[in-house]
Amino acid sequence: MTKTYYGDLFKVNGKGVVVFGHGKTMVMRAVVGEETDDNRLINNDCICFDIKDGNLIAMPDFFGIKQIPEKACKVDVMLYHEGEDENGDYGKIDEETFINKAEFNINFHADVDRKNEMRDLLKGQNISFYDIPWCETEEERKNMIIKALE
Repeated sequence: MTKTYYGDLFKVNGKGVVVFGHGKTMVMRAVVGEETDDNRLINNDCICFDIKDGNLIAMPDFFGIKQIPEKACKVDVMLYHEGEDENGDYGKIDEETFINKAEFNINFHADVDRKNEMRDLLKGQNISFYDIPWCETEEERKNMIIKALE
């Protein structure tokens, strides 16, 4: 099991969704809407990863003090939400681009660069990566996310 990463974990349309970047929690709550088993916030800001049965799983983590494995879910999609000062385009991105964009979230409170740890975790996984650009309105960003998660 890894140490804490600065990210959110959601379930959307039954898919495990990890979200790194800026303004992530509020817009993802809007995407989820009324919570159900298949659409819900599992944890915000603090998650950790592990490999179980060959699949990358994420779960709530409180800075290494307490993990909650009963809330773990398989990771199907990873989103990077750009900040206002970034200028990427909406759409699918490759794993390496995702890792580089999410460097702050990956190395949050780490004594060493953990990008290689993330690469190792993602090796052989069937995960979709998306770049979600900064938008003037939450509604614009929400619509992009919904499209990515169809």
